[in-house]
Amino acid sequence: MADFYTVTGTLTPDATGDYFVAGTHDGKPYYRREDGMWFLVWQGGASWWMIRDGIDGWNDPIWYRNSSIIIGQYHPEDEGASIGYATVVEGELQNAKRPLVNGSLVGNNLVGKGLVR
Repeated sequence: MADFYTVTGTLTPDATGDYFVAGTHDGKPYYRREDGMWFLVWQGGASWWMIRDGIDGWNDPIWYRNSSIIIGQYHPEDEGASIGYATVVEGELQNAKRPLVNGSLVGNNLVGKGLVR
């Protein structure tokens, strides 16, 4: 698993952006968008990856990928308020952003969890 992923697409609401490792959930890392508003989370009971606005529960809106593989296309939840198809790719920082780790700029290989801007 990568230390960060990028979500792209024309999504309503806008869940696009860079997601960084923030902890573990259901035995796998979960990822939080840098503003803390969206999460990329493994849902072990359903065996799928989800993009949603919280870590636990069935928060709307959500996008889901019925696969153990995090990379790929995510479908909008049929009865929810999510619109559009999301795509998750590994490690492509948007807007040429480069996080700081322990005060040093890093490229595509992030170390540790202490991301500081």
